[in-house]
Amino acid sequence: MAVLETDILQTKLSPPFVRSDLVLRPRLTERFSINQNTRITLVCAPAGYGKSTVVAEYLATEALRDVRVAWLSLDEDDNDPKRFLTYLVASLTRASGLAAHEVLEMLQSPQSPPTKVILTSLIAQFENLPDQVVIVLDDYHLITAQAVHQVIMFMLDHLPAALRLVITSREDPPLPLARMRAGDHLVEIRADDLRFTAAEIGQFLEKNLGTLLSDEQLNDMDTRTEGWIAGLQLAALAMKGREDLPAFISAFTGSHRYILDYLTEEVLGRQSEEVTNFLLQTSILQRLCAPLCNAVTGRTDSQIILEQIEHSNLFLISLDDDRYWYRYHHLFGEMLLRRLHHIGSSSLKELHYRASFWLEHNGWIGEAVKHAISSGDTERVVELIETYGDRVWMSGDATTVLQWLSSLPETVIQQRPKLGMTYAFMLTAVDRFVEAEQCLVSVEHALANYVDENSDEYTSLSGQAATIRATVAIQLGYDVNLALAAGEQALAQLPDSLVRWRAWVTMIVGNSHFSIDSDLRNTMALLEEAIRLGEQADDMFTMLVALAYLTQVHLIQGKLNRIQNTSAQLLKQASKSGWKGLPAIGVARMSRAWVRYEHNDLDGAYQDIVEGHKAAQGYELKRVSLPSYVLLSRIKQVQGDATAAHELMQHAVTMMRTDNLIPASIGVYPWMAWLSLVQGDLESASQWGHEFELSLSTTIDPAFDFECITLARIWSEQGRYDEAQDLLGRLLLSVSEAGRMGRVVTIRVLQALIYRLQGNIDSALEALTHALSLGEAEGYLRTFVDEGAPMAALLRDAKMRGIAVEYVTHLLAAFDGKTQLVTMPHEHAASDDIEPLSERELEVLNLIADGASNREIADALVVSIGTVKKHLNNIFLKLDAHSRTQVVANARKYNIL
Repeated sequence: MAVLETDILQTKLSPPFVRSDLVLRPRLTERFSINQNTRITLVCAPAGYGKSTVVAEYLATEALRDVRVAWLSLDEDDNDPKRFLTYLVASLTRASGLAAHEVLEMLQSPQSPPTKVILTSLIAQFENLPDQVVIVLDDYHLITAQAVHQVIMFMLDHLPAALRLVITSREDPPLPLARMRAGDHLVEIRADDLRFTAAEIGQFLEKNLGTLLSDEQLNDMDTRTEGWIAGLQLAALAMKGREDLPAFISAFTGSHRYILDYLTEEVLGRQSEEVTNFLLQTSILQRLCAPLCNAVTGRTDSQIILEQIEHSNLFLISLDDDRYWYRYHHLFGEMLLRRLHHIGSSSLKELHYRASFWLEHNGWIGEAVKHAISSGDTERVVELIETYGDRVWMSGDATTVLQWLSSLPETVIQQRPKLGMTYAFMLTAVDRFVEAEQCLVSVEHALANYVDENSDEYTSLSGQAATIRATVAIQLGYDVNLALAAGEQALAQLPDSLVRWRAWVTMIVGNSHFSIDSDLRNTMALLEEAIRLGEQADDMFTMLVALAYLTQVHLIQGKLNRIQNTSAQLLKQASKSGWKGLPAIGVARMSRAWVRYEHNDLDGAYQDIVEGHKAAQGYELKRVSLPSYVLLSRIKQVQGDATAAHELMQHAVTMMRTDNLIPASIGVYPWMAWLSLVQGDLESASQWGHEFELSLSTTIDPAFDFECITLARIWSEQGRYDEAQDLLGRLLLSVSEAGRMGRVVTIRVLQALIYRLQGNIDSALEALTHALSLGEAEGYLRTFVDEGAPMAALLRDAKMRGIAVEYVTHLLAAFDGKTQLVTMPHEHAASDDIEPLSERELEVLNLIADGASNREIADALVVSIGTVKKHLNNIFLKLDAHSRTQVVANARKYNIL
């Protein structure tokens, strides 16, 4: 469960109190000695072996007087990574004195950044810490979540010199212990080390009983308990006041689980009825303080009782120096709770209700809900969820709200449609869309039975239902018209007061229009409205998704400057307190990367993508990151790393297929065909082109503009120039009418190149002039440069004729021969200009001439397919060719074959 900074329970950060009558064991504290290589000390043994006590003893030694201690007592709720990290940060902050408010703000934001980003930021603050800090994670066996284990593994791999880790656990944690042992980074203290020796047993019992046992009795206790500290402690409590100690010791037998039950019964049986009732009644609490105990038990003197219990060593552990918060020893508390349930106390539900009420009014909402659930008071649970659910959800913890809702009977959800709508929406927030749809069907079916159809409430709930239906339709890849219809219904029914709902569904409607409309002006207006409403509702989640789609709209419209402004808007919003580190920053950076690429700032574009991915990694709506994979592939191709370019594009394709990311904000499949064409794989590109060609009709849909542009490239490569020009001409008309001017620039550039291949220089320059007139204002550059030598030749012709001389001069200066794509066939350079092929490239060339496939070449040369593709890319560039046929023809022309 998410924890707000103001709600952090300080008692979880306090080590147990070191008793004055503790049996000191220097043989163990010396084992903790930390050498230069040690990163982690693991104290691992079954329950009751004094793991926490020995760590606390070690930390209290003189040797650690100048060492700071970051203690964290773990419980099952800490399996939530966000909660775990929040408490870890709080513990480190408390120990070191360093401020970590920014890290806490990341954790408390509704869409916190990936764990690695948070950890990197946290660790960075301790890189130069002058004092050593020991982090203690107590009761680590309660952690079962793999995500939390990954946090610890990341920390171990990047632990600064000033930090050391101590873990106590009943079982080996799933950490790379073998590797740590091999590297001498691990100190282990096991059950055999923790067991009391006979001499220590004598000291322990003497301090607790005030009497000396004989050597025979000590050996007997040692044999029967095997040095198990909890058993000894329980035995000492049961032995107090007995005169027949030898008989008791002789009868003291059994396995640990039976010993525990037996001795605690003995201990309880020796307490007054008043103390016994207090122990049983308060056993429902994870932690105790006098006011809470008063509320639960109805007493007014709980502080006195707590002090009495502590003085009697009844397994009550102080959690702070002020003796305000306590907890029972886990085993003792479990025994008490089992006994309370066994006797079937009629007041059990009432006890939970009282605890819930006190905890709510003192700000401990998560525990309040837990006790309400345990009380069986459904109305109480519903009241708490309706009152505090939004607060928890807005702190980024939809999972906790779902757990609360899941505890309610299905009939309650059905009878409370508002609660049901919240449940369904929370399911969409954690990517459980199928369940969300099933829940929605159930809630809608019951809606008419519990709400007046003529009421405003019914209309509002119907609007919420339509919002969820539209969301599910988009995410599960249903007919986009279904999503659009549901979204428009929601906008008609949702009241203005439900700003967050209206912001989200406005984004969904804009997304739907993005997929089906030719005119994107309506799409842009809707997405901008969604961002405005999201800002009004402090809903960065909606703003994030809307920005991703708005970026693609601006690209298609050719509004590069608008992309920069939109990105800056979100970066400014994300800089607000509490939102720092949000994945929105990553999306804004990845959006800006497209502009930087077009402006030929390849380093800046690459840096934006890398930093953007760090912030957005692991974000549930994976489609947001798809455009960045495409752009990064383009950059790698420009830089000459064809293998990396192909792998990145293939990754995007795999994401599309695996996660069913349709509709997406970018056409990944045509981009894959484009890359295949650039890398000389005309066969793969043509296969996609044939499939798309079959779907074409006489009327060109501007929504498939990039697909049509890619198909025209393929046709041109195949020598089908007239067909390519016809397709581009029809597409130009439709995209111009729809205001998709970014596509107009690309279309006119491609038309110019094909006209040049057809020998029609005047038409080529006319098309180029149009492209230049549109591109200059927004600073287009890569759209021209990526076309390589043919475009450079056309630009020189344009400059000679006085066409946009200043802009053309700027473009020509970017043709440095090192950062260019070759995407169109063009005339060959003189043989003297051909860069010599390497010996291995000549081998590949000869195999190509023999008609060998990539696989056959790889098998013949005993290399990978990726290596073959890299050699092919080099050969294509050196021989100024774009296909295998051209490679062979040019090689023969230059007398290489």
